[in-house]
Amino acid sequence: PVTSLIAVALVLLFFLTRVWALTAFPMFIDEGQHVFHGQEIAASGPLANAVEGRQLTYWTYLVFQPGDHTSLFAIRAATILVVTVGFSALLASGRMLAGTLGMVFAGVVYTLSTYHFFYDRLALADTLAGSTMLVAVYFSLRLRKRFRLRDAVFVGISLFVMVMFKLTTLAFFGIPVAAVLFIRNRQVSWRQRITWAGTALVVGGGLFGGYILLAFWRGYNPFGLLVTHNTAETSDLVARWLANMGDFANWVSGYLSGPVFVLLVLACVILLFRRDFFLLAIVFGPLAVQLINPRQTPRYWVGAVAILLLILSVVIARLWPRLHRLVRWGTAGAVGLYALVIWLPFLLTAYSHPADLPLPRHDHREYIQSDGSGFGVRDISDIVREENPAQVIVLAANCWAFQYMSSDLPIVCPPINPDGSEIESLTQLLSESRQGGVYVIAENSPYVPEEIPGEVIAVVERPGDLTTLTLYDLSP
Repeated sequence: PVTSLIAVALVLLFFLTRVWALTAFPMFIDEGQHVFHGQEIAASGPLANAVEGRQLTYWTYLVFQPGDHTSLFAIRAATILVVTVGFSALLASGRMLAGTLGMVFAGVVYTLSTYHFFYDRLALADTLAGSTMLVAVYFSLRLRKRFRLRDAVFVGISLFVMVMFKLTTLAFFGIPVAAVLFIRNRQVSWRQRITWAGTALVVGGGLFGGYILLAFWRGYNPFGLLVTHNTAETSDLVARWLANMGDFANWVSGYLSGPVFVLLVLACVILLFRRDFFLLAIVFGPLAVQLINPRQTPRYWVGAVAILLLILSVVIARLWPRLHRLVRWGTAGAVGLYALVIWLPFLLTAYSHPADLPLPRHDHREYIQSDGSGFGVRDISDIVREENPAQVIVLAANCWAFQYMSSDLPIVCPPINPDGSEIESLTQLLSESRQGGVYVIAENSPYVPEEIPGEVIAVVERPGDLTTLTLYDLSP
């Protein structure tokens, strides 16, 4: 009962930290895309946009969002519900590997992870897939205690859900293989292990294979985007992998701090020397594959980093009884200091001044400064709202943020293309739209016409001065 109460308290604490001020950070372009594609699915059929390789993400958000100004909260709340399931699986895994202490450390370490705090609060396919991955890990770990094909079935279902959330997590489909190879349980024979792994792979692979066949039969290629964004180029493979590994280290340590990253490495080394290979295999095997690709971003590793935090938690919990009392107090003090110096300021900034979040340079540029950011949308929407517009033409990459954060405005999102192919048609549209009550919000992007007719009403600069939003009155 005490352990259960502790688990409930950890889940509640985690949930409250994630759900508070959930819409303070404006809508990122991928979040708007998820809402938009969900609406396309509602209009065109369940396999629409299957080429994107994240169909279950669209289906999930379609269930929760109405497509108006409440969409941002709805899809992020839905994300946190899924993440809370993954967090609960993480707690259960920690308990299975290192008792109640393992559960407590896993809960505290993950809750204090600023990396996961940031991504848990965004409605991204990577976040959903990473959380489902933790469920697959938990059911795999049950092989330590017993042989049940039911567990293998749940592993297979979890893997299917994971890749349906984000196809790029296919590299983690080997989790059941790693389980039968490295999870220790002398009471489970090799014949039973092979049966268990085969069951998990048949269930997961069968469900996914059925979806793939259905998609191709209906004329969709679910691997389309995966092939487009991944390369078969093998030249300079080692150099590219090492460079990506360096980025991985820099970005993760940029969120968690250098000392915590060092502790993660040390914890992995300890497990390696103790020949406890399962968690190491399901992190570094898929990670080695993912890091081959030249296209990298920190959100791709949400699940892998969560498992690294589980490794750290388990190692600390196993060492805890052997540590001197002073070392224990020192460890507890270090955790408290980390919470006060790094975690709490990060949380308070996210709740009240998200533009000032100390993100690593890559993520600060992508989520706050770039044309995919939602910053500036609320400010310029408030300005144009005072004009009582009849129509607002938005020429911006993240026009979805205007549609779903300012749905009370008569927003129009004409098609734009990063290759500039729509500039001529956009210029013609603006020329034909010159009348009273029509306004334009234009981004200073190379795929937007340089000259906008009409009078400049206001200019809003995004943080970092990388991009700006300008409001024009098209009255003749």
